[in-house]
Parts: sequence; structure tokens; C-alpha cells
Amino acid sequence: MAFSGTAKFIIDNPGFLTIDSIFPAPNAISGDTIIWNFYNISVLDWWNYTTIYITTATSAQEGDTIHTTLILEPASDDSNPDNNFITEDFIITNSWDPNEKETLPKSDTP
Repeated sequence: MAFSGTAKFIIDNPGFLTIDSIFPAPNAISGDTIIWNFYNISVLDWWNYTTIYITTATSAQEGDTIHTTLILEPASDDSNPDNNFITEDFIITNSWDPNEKETLPKSDTP
């Protein structure tokens, strides 16, 4: 089922993040919120629809948290508006282990 509407991605930026690029280009950026209008996209395609590259400054400390929220607001026919958002916290870690496997959402298994 395809739908249209607005997507808002909120990044609680603690001051050590820099957005390097966003694809596709958003329709607007307002403070900590990136906004897209989308048309005829399936729910499953949303995860393949956007890419955001972010650089974390070296001033970030291990254990600092980046809190994000994605809100999808369909234009119409939303039978369950309570499931239109997802939040995720990303913890700043130290060096990266190339053998580490992570999934999003965390409940999925690699």
C-alpha cells in the first residue's frame, strides 16, 4: 500500500554533530527537524528512501547520547496514528570493531 504525507526526522543534537549530506534533499529544515514531503511511497520503501550522513566531532565523549525521532504523518487514511513514530538513542562509543554486528531496530538479529 502506497501513501503520501510528511516525514519529520528530529535529531537531538547535543552540539557535536554536523550533518554532511541528506538524500533526497529535504523540503525544509527547521531547528533540529528535517522535513520531507513524500508521494506514493510504500511503508517498506521508507527505509530505503533517505540517507543522512552525520559526522561526530572529536569533542563527543564516550557514553554521550544522540536521541532521534522519526515521525511519519500520512496525508489520509491513517487507521492507527499511534504507530507513526519511532525513537532511537545512539550511544557514542570509542573505537569501532569491524566485526561488530548491529541492527536497527535493535530487536532484529543480524
